[in-house]
Amino acid sequence: MWRKSTNRCHSPIPALGSFKVVDVERRDIAELHHKFRDKPYQANRTLGVLSKMFNLAEIWGLRPDGSNPCRHVPKYREVKRERFLSQQELQRLGQVLTEVEREGSETPHMVAAFRLLILTGCRLGEIQTLKWDYITANGMELPDSKTGARRIPLPQPARDVLARLPRNHDAFTQRLHVLRFRCGQLFGD
Repeated sequence: MWRKSTNRCHSPIPALGSFKVVDVERRDIAELHHKFRDKPYQANRTLGVLSKMFNLAEIWGLRPDGSNPCRHVPKYREVKRERFLSQQELQRLGQVLTEVEREGSETPHMVAAFRLLILTGCRLGEIQTLKWDYITANGMELPDSKTGARRIPLPQPARDVLARLPRNHDAFTQRLHVLRFRCGQLFGD
């Protein structure tokens, strides 16, 4: 799997060697999955990518229908991870954001995205797709987040971040996204 943060590719493809797509069997997938048993998240994500690849191979006629070798390979149990930044980490992040903002090495939209993520607790996708239309006196009114419509309070520091962003005040701009990024800029999307 591609990990942009380290610029390394952890692809499952080399592990399958020179197999033809039609020759890969469930035991091959199970062995690969087992190699990552000490990293259950990575093992399960690898299995997911391979499953998608073999589904596409079926659609494209490279494998018989219903022959996905990932089927019935049990996933590893994943323990829910939850981590919050420490006060020291938050302060350091704030310093770095202020530095890159002052230097101009990142766009105001990129810096604002990080600040909004921290100040609102929103999901990354919610910040990436945030539109001016969604910002109201009551907060952010997201019509279609991961769990459906959602209202998120906007503390004053978050409103200040939004107020500093460049924008035109017309009906057209209201329908535009709050944050603008160059292709692939924010977390590889």
